[in-house]
Amino acid sequence: MNPESSTFVTHNDIPGQAAVAAGAETVIRCAITLPCSVISTRPPFSSASRRTVSQRACCSLVSWPMSNWLQKGDPMNLPEPAAAGPADRRQAVPIICLKQKLAYRNRFIRVFDDEVRFADAREGTCVRIVQSGDLPGVVIMPLAGNLVGLVRVYRYPAGAWEWGFPRGLAHGDDPRVTASAELLEELGRRPSHLAELGRMTPDSGILSSVVWMFAAGYEEAPGTPLDTGEVSAITWIPVPELLARISRGAITDGFTLAAACSALCRGIITCGERAAMNGSGHAAADR
Repeated sequence: MNPESSTFVTHNDIPGQAAVAAGAETVIRCAITLPCSVISTRPPFSSASRRTVSQRACCSLVSWPMSNWLQKGDPMNLPEPAAAGPADRRQAVPIICLKQKLAYRNRFIRVFDDEVRFADAREGTCVRIVQSGDLPGVVIMPLAGNLVGLVRVYRYPAGAWEWGFPRGLAHGDDPRVTASAELLEELGRRPSHLAELGRMTPDSGILSSVVWMFAAGYEEAPGTPLDTGEVSAITWIPVPELLARISRGAITDGFTLAAACSALCRGIITCGERAAMNGSGHAAADR
């Protein structure tokens, strides 16, 4: 499937398209109405039949100024998770490392085949992969106005081209520095604003990695990567189109899916009923 040849719902395809302010009500409404908003016009959906699907909901970027992300009330300024309570501390660790055994290493990873003891007293081995000196990687959702940016990269392990958000291994111990460097490489420009979207573990069954997720704001959408050996193309699409691609499986990159989900939950991209943004950057009902 060639994503570039597809036709998707755009902002003008859904009456009352607009953004709504972030908050608990928005997140709940999003979870209920999202399927109505990610309608594709690829077969079997024709232009006529598309209109018969419920259009009460819509998806968009919350389009207040990027700098407001970091101000009071910002949905991304969430408290850190609570420390482990008594019940968590009482929970016995079911696998104990007896001896770390390095099986392989290169400049990107170290592979351990550790000797361990399980909860039932059996002994065995567990494989553990440590990337980039166990420093955090990043994935970044680029935003420019009402558009979100994707890059097209060939993923050798998967043997496939993938569209997704810019991402990469650690450039050091500061995830923000890594995020800015990755955006420069993959989009050709550093962002105007950078805000955290939380953290994720890409495959905690075998990887020790923790990946930081960010939203990056641009005044204008960049389109020329510095690293053309890695990035073959850049596209900027409306949020409904992004969600449509995710809905039908055209985007499979787990980092991108996690960052998009976090952005939805935190109100950076939202779903709502016929809401519009007024000049002050707050939601107002359509008139």
